[in-house]
Amino acid sequence: MEPVAKLFDDLIGEILLRLPQDDPACLLRISLVCKRWRCILADPAFRRRHRALHRDPPVIGLLRVGMYHIPFSSRFVPIHPGSRCPAGRDLLGWRVLDCRHGRALFMTQAPPPDERILDFIVWDPLTNKQQRLPRPSPPPMLGKLFNAAVLCAGATGSCDHCGCHGDPFRVVFIYTTLPAAGAATGNVTSAHAQRLSVIDRPPQSMFNGPLWMLRSIEDSGRLGFVGVEVEEEPSFCIHLLWRERSRDGVARWVQGRTIKLQTLLPGVTLPPPSGPQELPNAKVVGVAEGTDVIFVYVSTDEFGNVYMIQLSSGRAKKVGPYYGSVFPYTSLCIPGKSKKAKHLVSCVLF
Repeated sequence: MEPVAKLFDDLIGEILLRLPQDDPACLLRISLVCKRWRCILADPAFRRRHRALHRDPPVIGLLRVGMYHIPFSSRFVPIHPGSRCPAGRDLLGWRVLDCRHGRALFMTQAPPPDERILDFIVWDPLTNKQQRLPRPSPPPMLGKLFNAAVLCAGATGSCDHCGCHGDPFRVVFIYTTLPAAGAATGNVTSAHAQRLSVIDRPPQSMFNGPLWMLRSIEDSGRLGFVGVEVEEEPSFCIHLLWRERSRDGVARWVQGRTIKLQTLLPGVTLPPPSGPQELPNAKVVGVAEGTDVIFVYVSTDEFGNVYMIQLSSGRAKKVGPYYGSVFPYTSLCIPGKSKKAKHLVSCVLF
Protein backbone atom coordinates (compact mmCIF):
# COMPACT_ATOMS: atom_id res chain seq x y z
CA MET A 1 0.00 0.00 0.00
CA GLU A 2 1.27 3.49 -0.92
CA PRO A 3 2.30 5.71 2.02
CA VAL A 4 -0.41 8.26 1.19
CA ALA A 5 -3.08 5.56 1.03
CA LYS A 6 -1.86 4.08 4.31
CA LEU A 7 -1.97 7.52 5.94
CA PHE A 8 -5.52 8.03 4.63
CA ASP A 9 -6.66 4.67 6.02
CA ASP A 10 -5.06 5.43 9.39
CA LEU A 11 -6.86 8.78 9.51
CA ILE A 12 -10.21 7.21 8.62
CA GLY A 13 -9.63 4.56 11.29
CA GLU A 14 -8.96 7.22 13.94
CA ILE A 15 -12.24 8.93 13.04
CA LEU A 16 -14.23 5.69 13.08
CA LEU A 17 -12.82 4.80 16.49
CA ARG A 18 -14.37 7.92 17.99
CA LEU A 19 -17.87 7.55 16.60
CA PRO A 20 -20.50 7.07 19.34
CA GLN A 21 -20.86 3.38 20.09
CA ASP A 22 -24.36 3.60 21.55
CA ASP A 23 -25.83 3.41 18.02
CA PRO A 24 -24.39 0.22 16.47
CA ALA A 25 -26.19 0.88 13.18
CA CYS A 26 -23.77 3.76 12.61
CA LEU A 27 -20.82 1.42 11.96
CA LEU A 28 -23.01 -0.87 9.91
CA ARG A 29 -24.00 1.99 7.60
CA ILE A 30 -20.37 3.05 7.28
CA SER A 31 -19.40 -0.48 6.20
CA LEU A 32 -21.73 -0.07 3.21
CA VAL A 33 -20.01 3.10 1.95
CA CYS A 34 -17.21 1.27 0.14
CA LYS A 35 -15.07 -1.88 0.28
CA ARG A 36 -12.09 0.09 1.61
CA TRP A 37 -13.96 1.36 4.67
CA ARG A 38 -15.39 -2.12 5.29
CA CYS A 39 -11.84 -3.52 5.30
CA ILE A 40 -10.79 -0.92 7.88
CA LEU A 41 -13.65 -1.96 10.18
CA ALA A 42 -12.87 -5.66 9.66
CA ASP A 43 -9.17 -5.27 10.54
CA PRO A 44 -8.48 -7.15 13.82
CA ALA A 45 -6.23 -4.28 14.94
CA PHE A 46 -9.16 -1.84 14.62
CA ARG A 47 -11.40 -4.15 16.65
CA ARG A 48 -8.82 -4.45 19.43
CA ARG A 49 -8.34 -0.67 19.59
CA HIS A 50 -12.11 -0.08 19.52
CA ARG A 51 -12.73 -2.37 22.47
CA ALA A 52 -9.77 -0.96 24.41
CA LEU A 53 -11.06 2.58 23.89
CA HIS A 54 -14.74 2.03 24.65
CA ARG A 55 -14.30 -0.87 27.12
CA ASP A 56 -17.98 -1.49 27.90
CA PRO A 57 -20.52 -2.58 25.27
CA PRO A 58 -23.33 -0.05 24.77
CA VAL A 59 -26.89 -0.51 26.00
CA ILE A 60 -28.90 -0.66 22.78
CA GLY A 61 -32.23 -1.89 24.14
CA LEU A 62 -34.11 -3.33 27.07
CA LEU A 63 -36.51 -6.15 27.76
CA ARG A 64 -39.47 -5.91 30.10
CA VAL A 65 -42.52 -7.97 31.00
CA GLY A 66 -45.54 -7.16 28.84
CA MET A 67 -48.26 -5.20 30.60
CA TYR A 68 -51.43 -6.76 29.21
CA HIS A 69 -50.42 -10.41 28.80
CA ILE A 70 -49.05 -11.24 32.23
CA PRO A 71 -47.51 -13.62 33.09
CA PHE A 72 -46.27 -14.79 29.67
CA SER A 73 -45.46 -11.82 27.50
CA SER A 74 -42.37 -9.66 27.07
CA ARG A 75 -41.41 -6.67 24.96
CA PHE A 76 -38.08 -5.64 23.48
CA VAL A 77 -37.69 -1.85 23.36
CA PRO A 78 -34.74 -0.33 21.43
CA ILE A 79 -32.98 2.58 23.12
CA HIS A 80 -32.45 4.22 19.72
CA PRO A 81 -35.68 3.47 17.79
CA GLY A 82 -34.45 5.32 14.70
CA SER A 83 -31.61 2.87 14.14
CA ARG A 84 -33.85 -0.23 14.29
CA CYS A 85 -30.87 -2.15 15.64
CA PRO A 86 -32.52 -4.41 16.53
CA ALA A 87 -36.16 -3.48 16.00
CA GLY A 88 -38.67 -3.44 18.85
CA ARG A 89 -41.02 -6.39 19.08
CA ASP A 90 -43.53 -8.16 21.33
CA LEU A 91 -42.70 -11.68 22.48
CA LEU A 92 -46.05 -13.27 23.27
CA GLY A 93 -45.91 -16.41 25.38
CA TRP A 94 -42.42 -15.58 26.72
CA ARG A 95 -41.60 -14.04 30.10
CA VAL A 96 -38.11 -12.56 30.41
CA LEU A 97 -35.96 -13.82 33.29
CA ASP A 98 -32.48 -12.50 32.52
CA CYS A 99 -30.38 -10.74 29.88
CA ARG A 100 -26.57 -10.57 29.66
CA HIS A 101 -23.66 -11.20 27.29
CA GLY A 102 -25.79 -10.53 24.22
CA ARG A 103 -28.53 -13.04 25.04
CA ALA A 104 -31.89 -13.07 26.80
CA LEU A 105 -33.48 -15.92 28.77
CA PHE A 106 -37.24 -16.51 28.86
CA MET A 107 -39.63 -18.98 30.43
CA THR A 108 -42.73 -20.25 28.64
CA GLN A 109 -45.44 -22.81 29.32
CA ALA A 110 -44.80 -26.25 27.87
CA PRO A 111 -47.20 -27.50 25.16
CA PRO A 112 -50.25 -29.56 26.25
CA PRO A 113 -50.66 -31.71 28.23
CA ASP A 114 -47.74 -30.32 30.30
CA GLU A 115 -48.95 -26.74 30.71
CA ARG A 116 -47.83 -26.56 34.35
CA ILE A 117 -44.24 -27.35 33.36
CA LEU A 118 -42.01 -24.43 32.37
CA ASP A 119 -39.73 -24.53 29.36
CA PHE A 120 -36.87 -22.10 28.70
CA ILE A 121 -35.74 -20.25 25.57
CA VAL A 122 -32.53 -18.32 24.88
CA TRP A 123 -32.82 -15.52 22.30
CA ASP A 124 -30.22 -13.29 20.65
CA PRO A 125 -32.01 -10.02 19.74
CA LEU A 126 -29.29 -8.97 17.29
CA THR A 127 -29.36 -12.12 15.15
CA ASN A 128 -32.92 -13.21 16.09
CA LYS A 129 -31.58 -16.70 16.80
CA GLN A 130 -33.54 -18.64 19.44
CA GLN A 131 -32.93 -21.97 21.12
CA ARG A 132 -35.30 -23.99 23.32
CA LEU A 133 -33.35 -25.60 26.17
CA PRO A 134 -33.57 -29.17 27.50
CA ARG A 135 -35.68 -29.36 30.64
CA PRO A 136 -33.78 -29.52 33.92
CA SER A 137 -34.60 -32.35 36.28
CA PRO A 138 -36.87 -31.90 38.09
CA PRO A 139 -38.39 -29.24 35.80
CA PRO A 140 -39.58 -25.97 37.38
CA MET A 141 -43.36 -25.74 37.67
CA LEU A 142 -45.85 -22.88 37.67
CA GLY A 143 -46.20 -21.39 41.14
CA LYS A 144 -42.80 -22.63 42.36
CA LEU A 145 -40.00 -20.30 43.46
CA PHE A 146 -36.94 -20.32 41.22
CA ASN A 147 -34.57 -18.04 39.34
CA ALA A 148 -32.30 -18.43 36.33
CA ALA A 149 -29.52 -16.61 34.51
CA VAL A 150 -27.86 -16.88 31.09
CA LEU A 151 -24.16 -16.15 30.61
CA CYS A 152 -21.37 -16.66 28.10
CA ALA A 153 -19.46 -19.92 28.60
CA GLY A 154 -16.26 -17.86 28.56
CA ALA A 155 -17.29 -15.79 31.59
CA THR A 156 -14.17 -16.77 33.54
CA GLY A 157 -12.00 -14.37 31.52
CA SER A 158 -11.57 -15.78 28.01
CA CYS A 159 -14.19 -13.42 26.51
CA ASP A 160 -14.82 -9.69 26.91
CA HIS A 161 -18.55 -10.18 26.15
CA CYS A 162 -18.64 -7.24 23.74
CA GLY A 163 -19.86 -9.38 20.84
CA CYS A 164 -19.99 -13.08 21.75
CA HIS A 165 -22.90 -13.88 19.41
CA GLY A 166 -22.91 -17.52 18.42
CA ASP A 167 -20.43 -18.54 21.13
CA PRO A 168 -21.30 -21.27 23.68
CA PHE A 169 -23.39 -20.15 26.64
CA ARG A 170 -24.54 -21.47 30.00
CA VAL A 171 -27.85 -21.25 31.83
CA VAL A 172 -27.86 -21.45 35.64
CA PHE A 173 -31.02 -22.46 37.53
CA ILE A 174 -31.58 -22.13 41.24
CA TYR A 175 -34.77 -23.36 42.88
CA THR A 176 -36.01 -24.99 46.05
CA THR A 177 -37.88 -28.25 46.55
CA LEU A 178 -40.12 -28.92 49.52
CA PRO A 179 -39.33 -32.07 51.57
CA ALA A 180 -41.90 -34.83 51.92
CA ALA A 181 -44.27 -34.63 54.89
CA GLY A 182 -42.53 -35.65 58.11
CA ALA A 183 -39.08 -35.68 56.52
CA ALA A 184 -36.14 -34.01 58.22
CA THR A 185 -34.69 -30.92 56.60
CA GLY A 186 -31.07 -29.88 56.26
CA ASN A 187 -28.73 -27.63 54.34
CA VAL A 188 -28.50 -29.50 51.05
CA THR A 189 -26.77 -27.84 48.09
CA SER A 190 -26.24 -29.26 44.61
CA ALA A 191 -23.84 -27.44 42.30
CA HIS A 192 -22.71 -30.25 39.90
CA ALA A 193 -18.98 -29.83 40.56
CA GLN A 194 -19.22 -26.03 40.56
CA ARG A 195 -18.89 -23.79 43.63
CA LEU A 196 -21.57 -21.73 45.36
CA SER A 197 -20.76 -18.90 47.75
CA VAL A 198 -23.10 -17.02 50.08
CA ILE A 199 -22.42 -13.32 50.71
CA ASP A 200 -24.35 -11.42 53.35
CA ARG A 201 -26.03 -8.26 52.10
CA PRO A 202 -25.02 -4.88 53.57
CA PRO A 203 -26.46 -4.22 57.04
CA GLN A 204 -29.64 -2.15 57.39
CA SER A 205 -27.65 0.54 59.16
CA MET A 206 -25.97 1.25 55.80
CA PHE A 207 -28.99 0.82 53.52
CA ASN A 208 -32.54 -0.29 54.27
CA GLY A 209 -34.24 -1.13 51.00
CA PRO A 210 -33.96 -3.09 47.73
CA LEU A 211 -30.46 -3.31 46.25
CA TRP A 212 -29.13 -4.28 42.82
CA MET A 213 -25.73 -5.83 42.21
CA LEU A 214 -23.24 -3.60 40.42
CA ARG A 215 -19.61 -3.92 39.44
CA SER A 216 -17.07 -1.37 40.64
CA ILE A 217 -16.43 1.42 38.13
CA GLU A 218 -12.75 1.62 39.06
CA ASP A 219 -12.13 -2.07 39.74
CA SER A 220 -14.27 -4.67 37.97
CA GLY A 221 -13.23 -7.29 40.54
CA ARG A 222 -15.10 -5.61 43.40
CA LEU A 223 -18.64 -6.60 44.26
CA GLY A 224 -21.02 -3.70 44.76
CA PHE A 225 -24.64 -2.80 45.23
CA VAL A 226 -26.68 0.22 44.21
CA GLY A 227 -30.02 1.50 45.46
CA VAL A 228 -32.14 4.62 45.92
CA GLU A 229 -32.89 5.87 49.43
CA VAL A 230 -34.51 8.96 50.97
CA GLU A 231 -32.18 11.32 52.77
CA GLU A 232 -33.16 13.57 55.68
CA GLU A 233 -33.81 16.71 53.57
CA PRO A 234 -35.92 14.83 52.24
CA SER A 235 -34.51 14.00 48.82
CA PHE A 236 -33.79 10.88 46.81
CA CYS A 237 -30.15 9.75 46.61
CA ILE A 238 -28.39 6.95 44.77
CA HIS A 239 -26.15 5.01 47.16
CA LEU A 240 -23.19 2.89 46.08
CA LEU A 241 -21.94 0.21 48.48
CA TRP A 242 -18.74 -1.80 47.90
CA ARG A 243 -17.35 -4.94 49.45
CA GLU A 244 -13.70 -4.53 50.38
CA ARG A 245 -11.18 -6.82 52.00
CA SER A 246 -9.07 -5.32 54.80
CA ARG A 247 -5.38 -5.96 55.38
CA ASP A 248 -6.18 -8.80 57.76
CA GLY A 249 -8.25 -10.51 55.03
CA VAL A 250 -11.70 -9.77 56.50
CA ALA A 251 -14.30 -8.64 53.95
CA ARG A 252 -16.64 -5.81 54.91
CA TRP A 253 -19.11 -3.43 53.30
CA VAL A 254 -18.11 0.21 52.89
CA GLN A 255 -20.13 3.25 51.81
CA GLY A 256 -19.23 4.51 48.35
CA ARG A 257 -20.49 7.56 46.55
CA THR A 258 -23.86 9.17 47.25
CA ILE A 259 -25.44 10.97 44.28
CA LYS A 260 -28.49 13.20 44.57
CA LEU A 261 -31.05 12.06 42.03
CA GLN A 262 -32.18 15.64 41.36
CA THR A 263 -28.71 16.57 40.06
CA LEU A 264 -28.97 13.77 37.47
CA LEU A 265 -32.54 14.66 36.48
CA PRO A 266 -32.58 18.49 36.65
CA GLY A 267 -35.64 18.85 34.41
CA VAL A 268 -37.74 16.30 36.32
CA THR A 269 -39.96 17.21 39.25
CA LEU A 270 -39.34 14.45 41.76
CA PRO A 271 -42.31 13.19 43.80
CA PRO A 272 -42.44 13.41 47.59
CA PRO A 273 -41.03 10.38 49.42
CA SER A 274 -43.58 7.61 49.94
CA GLY A 275 -44.76 6.44 53.34
CA PRO A 276 -43.42 3.31 55.06
CA GLN A 277 -46.38 1.20 53.89
CA GLU A 278 -46.35 2.44 50.29
CA LEU A 279 -44.37 1.47 47.22
CA PRO A 280 -41.25 3.64 46.82
CA ASN A 281 -41.63 6.62 44.47
CA ALA A 282 -38.07 6.18 43.21
CA LYS A 283 -36.04 2.98 42.98
CA VAL A 284 -33.49 1.10 40.88
CA VAL A 285 -35.24 -1.32 38.50
CA GLY A 286 -32.32 -2.61 36.43
CA VAL A 287 -28.54 -2.68 36.00
CA ALA A 288 -26.66 -3.23 32.73
CA GLU A 289 -24.30 -6.17 33.28
CA GLY A 290 -20.64 -5.24 32.91
CA THR A 291 -21.23 -1.46 32.85
CA ASP A 292 -21.95 1.39 35.26
CA VAL A 293 -25.37 2.02 33.69
CA ILE A 294 -28.42 1.73 35.94
CA PHE A 295 -32.15 2.20 35.35
CA VAL A 296 -34.16 4.19 37.89
CA TYR A 297 -37.94 4.41 38.17
CA VAL A 298 -39.42 7.77 39.21
CA SER A 299 -43.15 8.12 39.95
CA THR A 300 -43.86 11.32 38.03
CA ASP A 301 -47.35 10.44 36.72
CA GLU A 302 -49.88 7.58 36.67
CA PHE A 303 -47.32 4.97 35.60
CA GLY A 304 -44.06 6.78 36.23
CA ASN A 305 -41.02 6.76 33.98
CA VAL A 306 -37.76 4.87 33.78
CA TYR A 307 -34.47 6.76 33.28
CA MET A 308 -31.18 5.30 32.08
CA ILE A 309 -28.30 6.78 34.10
CA GLN A 310 -24.57 6.35 33.51
CA LEU A 311 -22.93 6.80 36.91
CA SER A 312 -19.45 7.76 35.67
CA SER A 313 -20.62 10.59 33.39
CA GLY A 314 -23.88 11.53 35.11
CA ARG A 315 -25.76 11.37 31.80
CA ALA A 316 -29.44 10.48 32.07
CA LYS A 317 -32.09 9.66 29.48
CA LYS A 318 -35.79 8.80 29.75
CA VAL A 319 -36.41 5.42 28.11
CA GLY A 320 -40.14 4.94 28.66
CA PRO A 321 -42.93 4.23 31.13
CA TYR A 322 -42.53 1.87 34.06
CA TYR A 323 -43.98 -1.66 33.94
CA GLY A 324 -41.69 -3.43 36.40
CA SER A 325 -38.06 -4.56 36.35
CA VAL A 326 -36.14 -4.01 33.13
CA PHE A 327 -33.40 -6.19 31.64
CA PRO A 328 -30.89 -4.11 29.63
CA TYR A 329 -29.49 -5.57 26.40
CA THR A 330 -25.86 -4.71 25.68
CA SER A 331 -23.97 -5.62 22.53
CA LEU A 332 -21.20 -4.40 20.25
CA CYS A 333 -21.31 -5.41 16.59
CA ILE A 334 -18.51 -4.28 14.28
CA PRO A 335 -19.14 -5.32 10.65
CA GLY A 336 -16.74 -7.77 9.07
CA LYS A 337 -16.08 -9.26 5.66
CA SER A 338 -17.65 -12.65 6.31
CA LYS A 339 -21.01 -13.83 5.01
CA LYS A 340 -22.30 -13.78 8.60
CA ALA A 341 -21.42 -10.10 8.95
CA LYS A 342 -23.24 -9.26 5.69
CA HIS A 343 -26.29 -11.10 7.02
CA LEU A 344 -26.15 -8.99 10.19
CA VAL A 345 -26.11 -5.83 8.07
CA SER A 346 -29.24 -6.90 6.21
CA CYS A 347 -31.19 -8.08 9.24
CA VAL A 348 -30.35 -5.01 11.36
CA LEU A 349 -30.76 -2.20 8.87
CA PHE A 350 -33.71 -3.32 6.77
